Amino acid sequence: MGNLTDITLRALETLKKVDLILCEDKRITSRLLNKYAIKTKIKSHHKYNEHKSAGEAISLLVSGKDIALVSDAGTPLISDPGKTLIAAAMDQNIKVIPVPGPSALLAALSVCPFESENSEFLFIGFLPENKSKRKDTLCSLKNRSKNIVIYIAPHDIKKYIAEINNIYPDSEIFIAREISKIYEELWKGKIPDLIWLLENKTFKGEIVVILHINKQAESLNMEHVLSHMKNHITEGHSLKETSKTFAKEYNLSAKRLYDLYLDKYIK
Repeated sequence: MGNLTDITLRALETLKKVDLILCEDKRITSRLLNKYAIKTKIKSHHKYNEHKSAGEAISLLVSGKDIALVSDAGTPLISDPGKTLIAAAMDQNIKVIPVPGPSALLAALSVCPFESENSEFLFIGFLPENKSKRKDTLCSLKNRSKNIVIYIAPHDIKKYIAEINNIYPDSEIFIAREISKIYEELWKGKIPDLIWLLENKTFKGEIVVILHINKQAESLNMEHVLSHMKNHITEGHSLKETSKTFAKEYNLSAKRLYDLYLDKYIK
């Protein structure tokens, strides 16, 4: 999110009244405050100083000061700093008041046409940077909600979409970039089609990706894999060895294949 006019009237009133504003980047928050002629003092509160900053903020709150917490382009705690401060405040019985505001998560969901029972979705935020952990995370989503909401950094988008395609080749994705900005764009389609579409595009700013898993296709694909594993094991290979071999071949989690095989053929 990056449109300064997305701020709510209540949020502006709050920023004017408090004694201090904690923000991720003072330069970015200053643009908002300058636009609306807000003179409240600001102080940095980000993931690198969160614990120290939270302690200082609690001391001020205990002394009777009012503090507002903002993030650069969204809502605090939604893949943004703030959990340490909020937890500490609640432990001290300090009143915490949510002030609704912009959210890339909700903005993307509001224009995503994918079907989902009872509007169900699963938000996982940013994927792990470690490739192996990222793969395990993606594989673990197979039996979860149909619609999975993921945040992806611009320099990772093409690589991560390709990895998602390796695991969910028959599924669809919805991509939203530059939400609320001049160059806002939305795409929906089969993953291979969007990989081709995105090939020559340059990205700036975080991207929201909604993965719509084709449950029926995934179920059929897994049955196929497990059947081949059974044939491999009857030839004399161990389940552990077979799980590793097929995990590498199908770009799946070895542990997941091991557990699924046990559930289907052993237990």
